[in-house]
Amino acid sequence: MSVSRLVTSVSLVSITAACASRAAAQGHPGLPASANTAAARIAASPRHAEWVKIPWGDGGTDSLMAWVVYPITSRMHAPVVVVVHEIFGLSTWVRAVADQVAAEGFIAIAPDLVSRARGGPSTEELPSDSAVKLIRGVTTAERSAGVTAAAKYAMSLPSAAERYAVIGFCWGGSTTWNYAINRGIAGFSGGVAFYGTPYVTDRHPDADSLARIQVPLMLL
Repeated sequence: MSVSRLVTSVSLVSITAACASRAAAQGHPGLPASANTAAARIAASPRHAEWVKIPWGDGGTDSLMAWVVYPITSRMHAPVVVVVHEIFGLSTWVRAVADQVAAEGFIAIAPDLVSRARGGPSTEELPSDSAVKLIRGVTTAERSAGVTAAAKYAMSLPSAAERYAVIGFCWGGSTTWNYAINRGIAGFSGGVAFYGTPYVTDRHPDADSLARIQVPLMLL
């Protein structure tokens, strides 16, 4: 069973006829924007998007910044997808990916998991080299806490269904792997890891940890 069948009937990855039809109806068929066209895609998007500050959920007093994009849909409740950024931080491109996820009918939320390391929540995009330096201080536990905080917030929205998936790219792909090993919270239905490394021990997958995964994962 694919990840998407647990979250919705539409694939997150393959552009099927049904997916293309719905995306076209919302103005943006096809794949997410390239890095060069991401800003223009966001500016032209017909979907409502906003920055939100949400609590980490670990009793801390600081906040986690996240970018939320809402689908244009007639469904009463839309499933949630948490979009995890690369090692370069929450870039304009990642926000454009979130817009495409919303175009396919999901509530997309992209948390800035460098929020704490950078000294607090901010909508200012970090230079890639600065993000890379800061992200080394973000622990695996903190990654999972941030994803969970984002999922809880999004699922609490009146228009959301109480189920979610996680997708991530490179550093975010590894985050998706680790999150699945830690099993998430109620409503966690699956994940897609784009070229992220699995949880490994001495360069080999840790079989005991991989056995803890209880939801479907699509690994690219």
